[in-house]
Amino acid sequence: MIISERPGDNEDKTGLAFVGRAGELLDKIFAAIGMDTNKDLLIVNVVKCLPPTDRAPQSGEVEACRPYLERQIDLVGPKVIILLGAVAFKYVSEEPRDFSMEEEAGKFFTLPKFPGIQFMVLYHPAFLLRDPSKKKPMWQHVQRLKEYLQTSRLLP
Repeated sequence: MIISERPGDNEDKTGLAFVGRAGELLDKIFAAIGMDTNKDLLIVNVVKCLPPTDRAPQSGEVEACRPYLERQIDLVGPKVIILLGAVAFKYVSEEPRDFSMEEEAGKFFTLPKFPGIQFMVLYHPAFLLRDPSKKKPMWQHVQRLKEYLQTSRLLP
């Protein structure tokens, strides 16, 4: 399962997750480790609707959508959840702590609220389009993910 922060304009118009340039990049990233984002993964958002302006979700919006996200997690029963970006991490973890993407991206961790699930934060593909210098560390993180999935027999 992949959790991002919110739908964008293209996603809101089409009703599909990750369409457009960021979606194409996400498809390529996961295809490189043998995964099809349309078949092997469910992509969901912390907030289910497009905010009125291009901004990160606000806490009230997140709280209104939290039951839907938690139900999606319950229904899917993922062994691994990828959080795309710091905003997804902030609202899924609910941990009041300082967070640095450079320090935390690519590391596995668990959350008491979701026993039995391994989490990993990755750079959001839209961020990679704005800052291509993060593509190399992202590739290293994705390789770590692939290794974990293979070792756990979740990926051939």
